[in-house]
Amino acid sequence: MSLTAFAGGNGVTMADKRAAILSASAKTIAQHGVRGMRVTEVAASAGVSTALLYYHFTDRAGLLDAALQYMMEQSREYRSRADNPADTAWQRLLNHLSLEFQDDPVVTETTLAWNELRASAVYEPGLRASLATAASDWRQEIKDAIRAAQEAGEVADTVDIDGAAATLVALMEGFGSQWICGELTVAEVQAHLSATATALLRPSAS
Repeated sequence: MSLTAFAGGNGVTMADKRAAILSASAKTIAQHGVRGMRVTEVAASAGVSTALLYYHFTDRAGLLDAALQYMMEQSREYRSRADNPADTAWQRLLNHLSLEFQDDPVVTETTLAWNELRASAVYEPGLRASLATAASDWRQEIKDAIRAAQEAGEVADTVDIDGAAATLVALMEGFGSQWICGELTVAEVQAHLSATATALLRPSAS
């Protein structure tokens, strides 16, 4: 039996169903928080049965873990769409930071959901390992961007890449909370990030 047939026909594959569940999960977390997420409601929103949801993700913890990875992939996608081969390594680094803040529904939803997961991990220890892995991946991506700019001579050789990446991630998480609460605009966050990255990484004049 084909995946399409198993998923119910109409050209909808199992991969489509899985993606719909993950999208519904991210939306539910952003709107209602982790503690407000009900598996039955996620399944209904995705247009699938609860049984199919459990087939893909085993349990609620598995769904939360997959939703977190889905949000990381969403972030990579909207950053990659803005990639410009003509940009310098330094410009790509600044874009990597600033594009996490956009007046875009997907970006806003991702930021809301990330903040909800971060807050919920204080009370739900089961979330902490997955969150730590995602945060580590995020720091690694920023470290790679800093290293590329350093190798291009656009970041000082004396910069501690690990420390700088950790500082920038912490700053972005703080700005993310202030942005979604309406305390800072996108333009303000992006300006603060650019100024801080410049001061922290000391790019060369070239």
